[in-house]
Amino acid sequence: MKRLTIFAFLAAVVLFGMNSCVETPGGTATYYGTVIDEITDLPYAGVDVKVTNGERIHIATQTNVDGYFLLDVNIDEIGQDFFLLIGNARISTKRVEFPGFGNGSYDLGIIMLKGPSTPTIETTEVTNIKSKVATGGGKVTSSGGFAVTKRGVCWSTSQYPTITNDHTEDGAGAGAFFSNIGNLQPLTTYYVRAYAENEKGFAYGNQVTFTTASGTPVVQTKMVRVDGKTAVFCEGNVTDQGDSPVTARGICWGTSTPTISSQKTSDGNGTGSFSTSITATNVHSQNLYFRAYATNSSGTAYGEAIMIDHRNPYKLPTITEGSVTWMVLPYDLGSFCAGTYNNYTNYAVTACKNLDAYDKQDWIVPLLPVLELLYQHRTEIGGFTNKQYWSNSENGGYYYYLDFSSGKISSGYYGNTYCVRPVRKY
Repeated sequence: MKRLTIFAFLAAVVLFGMNSCVETPGGTATYYGTVIDEITDLPYAGVDVKVTNGERIHIATQTNVDGYFLLDVNIDEIGQDFFLLIGNARISTKRVEFPGFGNGSYDLGIIMLKGPSTPTIETTEVTNIKSKVATGGGKVTSSGGFAVTKRGVCWSTSQYPTITNDHTEDGAGAGAFFSNIGNLQPLTTYYVRAYAENEKGFAYGNQVTFTTASGTPVVQTKMVRVDGKTAVFCEGNVTDQGDSPVTARGICWGTSTPTISSQKTSDGNGTGSFSTSITATNVHSQNLYFRAYATNSSGTAYGEAIMIDHRNPYKLPTITEGSVTWMVLPYDLGSFCAGTYNNYTNYAVTACKNLDAYDKQDWIVPLLPVLELLYQHRTEIGGFTNKQYWSNSENGGYYYYLDFSSGKISSGYYGNTYCVRPVRKY
C-alpha cells in the first residue's frame, strides 16, 4: 500500500460516484471510507470524522474497529461550502475540501492518517560534572498529539535507564528543559536518557554517558627551583577546591614520587597560589621529586611531580657532543687572553679553574668542537654577544676562536682578549 502523509491527503483522497450526485440543494448526502494509520498500515479505530462549514462542526461520527466510517450530511444545513475533518485536536486535525451536493453516496476510499503517539524527545549532553552532581536535560521536539504531562531525565550505571531508575521530574510540555542529576558516586560512569510522557505512554531520547569527577581538589605544581646547596624554592596552585573546602595544602618531596606520607610542608588552606622554601641536604647527591598537594573531605590530590637532577640541580643549559653531555654556564665569564703571554699563565684557562659557580668547581674553556655547538645553540642557551670566543684548542702555538657575529673560525694570537663561556661535563 502506498503511504501518504496527511498533507498529501489533501490531493490524494479518492472520490467515487460524484457524477451521480444531484447538484441541487436539499436532502442528505452519504459519505464513507476507511481511515488507515500511515505508520502501521492498520485500520485506525475510534478517530473522529467531522463536517464543518468553516465556522462550526455540524455532524460527527467515529471509525469502527476496521477504520470504516459512514457519514450522512444534511445539505440544507451545510450549504455548498463544507469540509471533512479527520481526527481531533489530539491528532493534529487537518481540513480537507469536501465537495458533493444533493442526494447520493460518495466513497472517499482509503484515507491515510498518522495517529497519536508517544512524544519525541532528545537527550542533551551532560555538563557541570562533579563527583556527586551534574547537569543534564532534554528537548521534547514533538508532543505526539497529546499533552506532555511529565518529562525529565533518568540515569543508571547500566545502559538504557528508565524511570524505574533514578530520575528527575522537570515540568511538562514541549521544548527544552534542564535537569539536576544527583545521588552520584565519584569516578563512576553513568548512562543518561531524557524521557517524556503523554496519554500514549513514555518515550526515551538517545543515550549519553559521562564519568563523575573524583571530588578532590585540582592542584598544580607551578615551580621548583634550587636556590643554594640545600635550599629549594617551590610554588603550588589550587585551581579548584573540588566538592568541599581545602583544609590543607603544601609541597611533599622524596627520592621517588612523593605523597603526604613523605616529607611535606603545610602552607595553609583554601584555593589559590602558595609558595614555600624547603631545606634538602641531599639535593646535590640524590635525585629528588617535588609536587604540590591539596586535601579536602573527599581526599588528597597532587600536582605534577617535578624531578631535580642532582647532577644538574640548577637546570643549566646542556649540549651533547658525541657521547658526552656538557653543562653550560648561562653567562659569559668575561674577556681574557689565551695561552702564555709575557710569562703570565693562560688567563682564560685559569679563570675557569678558579670559577666556583652553581656549587661546581670543574669548569673549563671549551675545545673547538664544543665551542661550535655553543654557537649552533646560542639562541636556546642565551647570553652570548656578537664577539669572538676562545676555544682551548691550539693551532701551532695559537688558539682557535669563533666569531659569534659571523660564525667564522680563526686561530688567534694568544695575547688577544676574547670572551670565554665555560662548560663542564654533565
